Amino acid sequence: MKDNTISIPKALVSGDEIELGAKGEFDQLSRNGMFFAQIGKFKGLLKIFDGKHDFDVIRAREKFDSYAPGNSDLDH
Repeated sequence: MKDNTISIPKALVSGDEIELGAKGEFDQLSRNGMFFAQIGKFKGLLKIFDGKHDFDVIRAREKFDSYAPGNSDLDH
């Protein structure tokens, strides 16, 4: 935590058939980040930036891996 901002550079939990991940920056005014889930072969990515939510299944893992907290580009 720095300057009242919580930063999560990368958090992952995995098991035999599931993997969950989170990255982001959170403060009093904004919540920006990504949540990744893989269950079996299905992969999904929930992106939250500037109050907008977007869910992707195409290249979900690649987008999650390339995202760096502080970057609010929804194409990542």
